[in-house]
Amino acid sequence: MLLAACGGGSGGGPVSTPGPAPARAPGPTPTPGTPNPTSGANDDLLTPLVSETFSTFAARGSASYTTNGSPGSSSAGSATRSITYDAGANTYRVSTGGTEQTFGSGDIEPSLTNSQGTTYVRQSGSTTNALYLTKPGTSGALTYRWVGSGLWERNTQSSTTISGDVNAFVYGIRTPTSGVPMNGSANYSVDMIGVYATQVGVQSLYGTGNLSINFGSGAISGSGNATGINAVTGGTTGHSWSSTASLGSAGALAGTLSLGSVNAGMSGALYGPEAQEVGAAFGGSGGGNSLVGALTGRKGGGAPTPSPSPSPAPSPAPTPQPPTGPTMSSPLTGDTIFQTAGLGFVNGTGYVPRSLGDGPDLIYNYDDETIEVHLPDGNVVFFGTDGVGQDVPFESSKYYENQDSGGEGLEALSTSRLRIEGVPLSYLRHAAFFAHLPVPLGDSVVESFFFGLPTASMPASGTATYNSAINGSLSGNGNIYGLIFESSATFGVNFASGDITTLVHLIGTDSADDISTFDFGTVNGSGSITAGGPGFSGSFSTGSGWFEGAFFGPDAAEMGYEFFIDAPTFEANGYVWGVKD
Repeated sequence: MLLAACGGGSGGGPVSTPGPAPARAPGPTPTPGTPNPTSGANDDLLTPLVSETFSTFAARGSASYTTNGSPGSSSAGSATRSITYDAGANTYRVSTGGTEQTFGSGDIEPSLTNSQGTTYVRQSGSTTNALYLTKPGTSGALTYRWVGSGLWERNTQSSTTISGDVNAFVYGIRTPTSGVPMNGSANYSVDMIGVYATQVGVQSLYGTGNLSINFGSGAISGSGNATGINAVTGGTTGHSWSSTASLGSAGALAGTLSLGSVNAGMSGALYGPEAQEVGAAFGGSGGGNSLVGALTGRKGGGAPTPSPSPSPAPSPAPTPQPPTGPTMSSPLTGDTIFQTAGLGFVNGTGYVPRSLGDGPDLIYNYDDETIEVHLPDGNVVFFGTDGVGQDVPFESSKYYENQDSGGEGLEALSTSRLRIEGVPLSYLRHAAFFAHLPVPLGDSVVESFFFGLPTASMPASGTATYNSAINGSLSGNGNIYGLIFESSATFGVNFASGDITTLVHLIGTDSADDISTFDFGTVNGSGSITAGGPGFSGSFSTGSGWFEGAFFGPDAAEMGYEFFIDAPTFEANGYVWGVKD
């Protein structure tokens, strides 16, 4: 069930006040489909409530996965929903089109209910209906007086597939037209709940942030952070989100919210007699992923501050900068971003090359002493560095792991300072990222890459050879072999023509005993330097396969590349690194 991970948190940081925009005309006329708010049976959502059918802003997402590990599919978009509270029966009925479900106090799941929200669960055969509703309140995360949010999930499981849909919505006591400010601006601290579906699984989302509304122009902007919690393993993934919208007639808002690879449509409104709170639902798909959820929040404090002219925006947060060196042992002085080159593996897709700048971005947060891995699919994973030297986090080889509540590893990052004949390299480092999922998916995401100080100015003439080494694994003869002990590699480059030649001699050490070896022979490769940069790529003469890498340090002093070879009698992958002779 996707709703188990919904929980609490605290608000995010400030958002810049929007710049000049045309003034919003007084007395807007409601547009079709956005009726002027009218008084309902309840003045707020604080108990006791009387019976009422609440209008909502809603979005719906659906997803389907097979149990054999094939990539799943998903979609999301806006929707029409209603929620009705029956005071006599103490039930909530949610409905959409011809589908509805009623939840009562006997359906409450205590293990998934806390001070911020209530979870109801109804089971019928292979179909599960679950409803998560935030609780009303006057302070704290997720608990609001005039606006509430919810997730209604319906899923079905068979022996071969798991499929379902999630409806996210906000509801409550809309701000009357007379209560919508016509000038000034205000910040709203907001909470996010939702679901993010990728091709390999589903994450429950909880996030925080801010929305800034300029009541004069109607411009709305927002940003924040969210944590994705794997619905199966409990592992976490960090995300950032941003939004832009416009405030229209009767206090309604419409715009977009972006998270990961998705730009979702968003609609909502102001809530409370004097626009004290805000709520919106969002949904959309992009990049093979889908997103659906809700934002609710309250004004930062007091009435809107009059602002005849836009307030100056605060200084933005520092943007991570590329490393400046001169070596990877040089102390860092702030947040630093490293581009990478290597290979990726995604279950159902296989190995794919990652050219320099197209692979994961590795960001070291100086003050927090954390590492962010920004994956190509838009996901972000955070690792604490556990006391590593703040200014030299990559001075030595380290291993980091995120674990679930049972101590099982979920994501791992290994960073290595490689050596040639016992001498550490100065300008490059190697890293491997793993995301673990349970059987039958296995290790579904792997990224292996080089990072460091890419060569800023490539030599334009001459040739060079590199004293090289190799590491990796090989599958052949029904066994798995390691390539680090007996295997070898050569590498040469013509800087004038850009041509590259390499050779890997694959002698595998049987992983069953770490003693027995088998010689799979040599494989030749050829390639070229990427125009205008230090990256390079090429292919091998045996079977199908490729290599992808880059030069690092002044005058292309060091190099590293990842490779994949699919030959008739074996399959191998790994990496080669070297120092210019």
